[in-house]
Amino acid sequence: MRPFGPNPRRVRGLPGLARELDLLRARAAVGTMKAKVSLEDLVQSVRLPRSTLYSYLTGKTLAPSDVLDRIVVALGAEPEEQREWSEAWFRVHAGDDQPVRAPFTLPPVVRGFTGRVAELTALDRLLASAVRSDAGLGIAAVCGPAGVGKTALGLRWAHRVRDRFPDGCLYVDLRGRSRPLAPSRALGVLLGCVGEEAPSDVAVRSARYRDRLDGRRMLVLLDDAACADQVRPLLPGSSTCVVVVTSRDDLAGLVTRDGAGRIGLGPLPTPDAVALLGSLLGAQPSPADRTAAVELAERCGRLPGALREAAEVVSTHGA
Repeated sequence: MRPFGPNPRRVRGLPGLARELDLLRARAAVGTMKAKVSLEDLVQSVRLPRSTLYSYLTGKTLAPSDVLDRIVVALGAEPEEQREWSEAWFRVHAGDDQPVRAPFTLPPVVRGFTGRVAELTALDRLLASAVRSDAGLGIAAVCGPAGVGKTALGLRWAHRVRDRFPDGCLYVDLRGRSRPLAPSRALGVLLGCVGEEAPSDVAVRSARYRDRLDGRRMLVLLDDAACADQVRPLLPGSSTCVVVVTSRDDLAGLVTRDGAGRIGLGPLPTPDAVALLGSLLGAQPSPADRTAAVELAERCGRLPGALREAAEVVSTHGA
């Protein structure tokens, strides 16, 4: 059973109310050897005719607000939850049946992105495999040194495939090894992205995050991870999601234990490095200037980060 299945904040319209009440019945039955609280048991608790209660629970009729209060209290809703159920009732009563907008928190694509065709294709293969298979969560670990363009690659791909994730795309900056974001704080960020409050208990916070993403088609981009242990609590439990992690670490534990596919990034090929310089400077080098452009690219190690810094210097102070 999922301890945080019901979420009255998701309710939009009678069908949604019925779905969440069904999840509440399932949660209330945990430990009873039943899939959910039976209609007969609930009839005894709320003292309503069976046919009337059935109509309310299946979404055929909207229960009066006081009756809904009695139902959710009988099913173990806490006081804070009772308020949320009451708010859900008013939304339904007011005719608010608009779908909740899918969260999209990706930063913009990095300007002048160039090359990386093989790596983008590898990410495409991961997505295709995740769509076809129920073997587990699809995870890509994009690894490489500082300045090699890991974040740029992740964002480029994520924006390109965003339509494949109708339930949303989430992003969190894990801040690397210098000042790593604690998993508990990262979970708070992710829960906030999906409109959830973060419980104080870390285990409960993690469980609620997984529940919120369960069965949803979502992309999660975990940027600049320090290590596998930082990432692992942030992995959804559902194979309907796809996770892309970027890191300077090789994330060996994530590969061997969690089945991540590693995509290693190195310096750009020289033609792509020169093309990136041209894109950043607003014009590709002429044949006469190509030798100088190649030399500059090599001096930068053909690393996108260094090339961007060099292009900024050239633009500001001239070659």
